[in-house]
Amino acid sequence: MSESIIISKGAEKAIVYEELQPQIRHLLQNEPDLITNLANISAVLKEVFGFFWVGFYWVQGEDRLNLIKIKKVIYHDQTGSNG
Repeated sequence: MSESIIISKGAEKAIVYEELQPQIRHLLQNEPDLITNLANISAVLKEVFGFFWVGFYWVQGEDRLNLIKIKKVIYHDQTGSNG
């Protein structure tokens, strides 16, 4: 399954974080696995902000990692056009 993340082009980080919160909630809403959700949060933050690395360190006995690929980040400006 792929998801698109939509954020305002050129917006301040605080605005982008506000725009991301409901989208991240939606991305995680039907996934009960904590590790999968942490991986998806990391993927969104890295893709949107262009960070070199984003992640969580979590140590458990059994390793299981399922990822939802972020197909595309869509930037839009205040006029609503994509670019």
